[in-house]
Amino acid sequence: MSAELRPETLTNRFGTLAYEMNTKVVIIFLSAHVPLALLISKSEMAASVYLIATFAAGLWCVATDNRIERVAYIGAYIVGAEVLWRMTNTVPVWETGKYATAALFILAMIRFRRLRFSVVSIAYFSLLLPSIWSTLDADPTIARSQISFYLSGPFALMVSACFFYQLRLSSESLQRLFLMLIGPVIGVAAIAFYGILTTPNIEFGTSSNFETSGGFGPNQVSAVLGLGALLALLLVLSNKLDLKLRALMLVMVVLLAAQSAMTFSRGGLDMAIASAMVALVFLLKSRHSIVKVSFLTVVLILIGYFILLPYLDAFTKGALSARFQDTDSTRRVDLIQDDLDAWSDNPAFGVGIGESKLYHQATLDREIAAHTEFSRLLAEHGTLGLTALVLILLMCAVNLKRARTTFTRATVAALICWSLLYMSVNAMRIVAPSFIFGLTFAEMTKERLSFEEFSILTQRYRLLWAYRLGQILRDGKLDQLPIIDTST
Repeated sequence: MSAELRPETLTNRFGTLAYEMNTKVVIIFLSAHVPLALLISKSEMAASVYLIATFAAGLWCVATDNRIERVAYIGAYIVGAEVLWRMTNTVPVWETGKYATAALFILAMIRFRRLRFSVVSIAYFSLLLPSIWSTLDADPTIARSQISFYLSGPFALMVSACFFYQLRLSSESLQRLFLMLIGPVIGVAAIAFYGILTTPNIEFGTSSNFETSGGFGPNQVSAVLGLGALLALLLVLSNKLDLKLRALMLVMVVLLAAQSAMTFSRGGLDMAIASAMVALVFLLKSRHSIVKVSFLTVVLILIGYFILLPYLDAFTKGALSARFQDTDSTRRVDLIQDDLDAWSDNPAFGVGIGESKLYHQATLDREIAAHTEFSRLLAEHGTLGLTALVLILLMCAVNLKRARTTFTRATVAALICWSLLYMSVNAMRIVAPSFIFGLTFAEMTKERLSFEEFSILTQRYRLLWAYRLGQILRDGKLDQLPIIDTST
């Protein structure tokens, strides 16, 4: 006799195979960025081809694909690749990541006719425009570069907010988006790790280390590595993720966090930890997540405190722990005070875009660009900047309130926390805070049931339906018709 083919059998045969294929694809995708990053770090031509191919893929998705979320995936990939491009001197324009992301999103909204904009985000950016005239009056020769440097981040934030405001992302789509961003971040980690292996006699001190950051700015490298670790952690905590992928993402959390710490730039790891703690607080409110969250927290603490930290501390001869125990703000408090002084002198419209560095020069004897976006808004945009800051907080509150489930609320809270923390220590140097903040505007929904899952649920409730149907026919009580709970 032939064995009976039941829905459970179908799920075991096809569902498991699909998970294995997905896991293999993810492993190949992530691991491919190691040799790719090393290649483009050695070849300018390969680096240029890589950048052009990435943007071309985005344009192809905009022009031919019928799923707008694919454009969001390419945008996420650009966010992860921006620091990688900068490390390898690939970008023709320093703000390429911001302009490329904004351009793809604008083209996608036009092509898909998604023109339901976020009014608050548009108002936020519009408030920053009047200060352009002060910049033009102060020094027209460098006005263009200053406006591009300081307004490209807010512009990318506005465009990202409008783009994601029109999207509904299922849990599966959000997971893919996170993986697309993590891929090139692994390339950043590969270059940084290769630098550690090939640089003899690295000197570890009490400041950020360029040698352990792939020869590039430790602040940006540390931040993007920390972001990758945070997104990997959210994937570990997400539902309906294969056990193998969950284990892989846990490994990514540890490796990216360790590499972020090795840059000796404290911001990246601190931002990731703070954002993860915010997510855990929200998840602990759900009784279904308490066991998983508690177990994962214990595992990470054990790995970090008893394995990772002792090894890295021994490698750096105690310099790593000394660096993270140092509470010095690296003059950021002085910069904030200078910004407040500039606002006090020009309360209405501010000193103009980029002009706050003159106040920094008077205090620190050298021109230093803004490090804290919030104080920069006050110094360079005056009362209009204060209003823009209020709108940022308003957008945070509204997006958090729109989140429906416990996990989406935890995800939105973590993303908001990371983007705000980044703006508070590194202004808007890269496109990541703009994109991540804009992502919180998306409507995050549960994943749709697959055919196999629906078959299992149908069989599970078959007897219940038959019993209740008998009651309905006998008593005519239509309100007793059972409801299938698809959230299990």
